[in-house]
Amino acid sequence: MTRTVELLVSSLLVVLLIVLGVVTMPAADAHPQFDAGRTAQLSIHKTASSTDTAQEPLAGVVFGIQKVNGIDLNSNEGWKELSTLDARDVQQHPERLGELTHAATRMVDATTAAAVFSDLPLGVYLVTEQPARIGDVSYSVVAPFLVPLPMNTGDGWNYDVVVQAKNQPISITKTASATNVQSGDDITYTLNSTIPAPDTQGKLYRYIVTDPLPSAVTYRSAELTLTGFDGAPQLRADTDYTVRYDAASREVTLTVTEAGLRTLADARAHNAAAHVRASIRVTAVGNPGDPIDNTAAFFPDGYDPATGKGISSNTHRIVIADHKPPVDGSGNSSGGAASGASAGGASGGGPASNGTSADTPTSWLQRRGVLRQGQLALTGAGIYGLCIAGATALFAGAALMYYRDRKQRKAKR
Repeated sequence: MTRTVELLVSSLLVVLLIVLGVVTMPAADAHPQFDAGRTAQLSIHKTASSTDTAQEPLAGVVFGIQKVNGIDLNSNEGWKELSTLDARDVQQHPERLGELTHAATRMVDATTAAAVFSDLPLGVYLVTEQPARIGDVSYSVVAPFLVPLPMNTGDGWNYDVVVQAKNQPISITKTASATNVQSGDDITYTLNSTIPAPDTQGKLYRYIVTDPLPSAVTYRSAELTLTGFDGAPQLRADTDYTVRYDAASREVTLTVTEAGLRTLADARAHNAAAHVRASIRVTAVGNPGDPIDNTAAFFPDGYDPATGKGISSNTHRIVIADHKPPVDGSGNSSGGAASGASAGGASGGGPASNGTSADTPTSWLQRRGVLRQGQLALTGAGIYGLCIAGATALFAGAALMYYRDRKQRKAKR
């Protein structure tokens, strides 16, 4: 029995040491340990997009920054809040993050190929590219992004942050209300296209979407919608845009008017996520087993429809079946954004630092060690749970030892 008591006491001491170790754990995981008295430097690089037609050097591009004072990087809560934010949130709901200060602009230098901001107070900054293009040319601006200064490298803090800024692709993507239909079923094609940033005068010069329909469908109607942000104004048919269907070529053409272009330019100037949605309704009339392949095109500024060379969507396929009911799905087969970026990447997102591709804010911060998996998980509830688990194991072990000793004593008799 003495041995059982000794083991019981030893196990209890081990559990107490574990609990004490957790309770007295250093606060390094709770609060960032960077030098709050230092300043930081931010260097922003930009590369050309494959859809740009301006053919201008990137030197001279101007970036602007604003400090987001509503996020405190001196606390773990501030880093967690940053991980849930997108630059689009700042543009659409600036009241959510408090006052924006320390506004500054810098031009990309021809020698360094970077816009450099020095002696910046530590904190979170909103970075935007200022309007640069002039007239009816295509030019992809950098999607607005948030960057923390300093940045966690995993084994320390980097106060000299270099960012490879990510362009917002000028693209169009196509989906449909079904991928498997019967002859006579109605189908709605949905075309989502981004809105280029306005030029230095705040203007857009062209916005045309075309969709040549296959022979296995008949045209019914079409409309345009401005979407991607709260409170988007309604686009009015025959006032903000026109719809034309050419029965000979089977092509649907949606053209934004001068009034509509002003609406799109204003929306895009204040909301990088703004985009246009074209809805084209058709009816399937083909034979069972026939595939219906369809590719749309997009003609924004810098793309003359007279040349026929626009930005193509992905190719969408629908199959006419004998008895299968319509099956919802995107049905995308091939193709994508003409910019070479991921289709549908309309705006926002985190910066791509040191030449890496951009991540979501959460993965971006976690990959750099700013947010660690399970960080601060041992709260009061966690400690109580650990104590209960330890006590359960302790008493289970003691009971087993007691019954083993009892059995051994009986055997000796």
